[in-house]
Amino acid sequence: MTEESNHDMEQEAAVSVKIKCRRAHHAALASQHNIHVVPTSLFYNRWAAESFLVLDCCAEPVGSASPGAVSGTDSTGLPGSVWLSTNRPVAEAAAHARELAMTEMTPDVADVALLLYDDEVRMEEVARWLVGNGCARVEATARSWLVREFGFLFDADALQLVLPTAIVDGGHFPLGLGRRALLLILVRKVVIIRCIYGSRSHSCITLH
Repeated sequence: MTEESNHDMEQEAAVSVKIKCRRAHHAALASQHNIHVVPTSLFYNRWAAESFLVLDCCAEPVGSASPGAVSGTDSTGLPGSVWLSTNRPVAEAAAHARELAMTEMTPDVADVALLLYDDEVRMEEVARWLVGNGCARVEATARSWLVREFGFLFDADALQLVLPTAIVDGGHFPLGLGRRALLLILVRKVVIIRCIYGSRSHSCITLH
């Protein structure tokens, strides 16, 4: 075995250990503090199903979003989200952003927070503050993952679209999407699948 091969194996082993440690840490956050790092599909489904408290604690806002501003049709941030300023201490920024969200967006479910992040340390600080200040549960996902997989959410016209009501891992969407939504989701080929469970029939589209 060459020295280069040994080096590659060592690197792979180091990456594997990091992944295992991160997963163990995420599991501990979930079990001990009710802070859950979730897949983008689950995050989207929660966002689409109900009105939750939605915060963005990334280092920079998306597009034209200003510090502490509520995202909506005038911004390319995730609709309904509030970006936390990085010019304030975490607790102060989180409190200010939550107050804005509660005042401007009036979420129906205020004790569950959806959190976008780009740094796990800052995400955990914000999430711990939220749990310690009235939130029963925090669900977080990396904003870059959401942008990469479901970038149509950040389109300026997102709130005017007929968007998927649910997404499952693998890129399956229920029927009923408008042409504009399909274009934003970058659908190139649509396959209609109809599944029958007892007396119920369900249709979805599969992306290829």
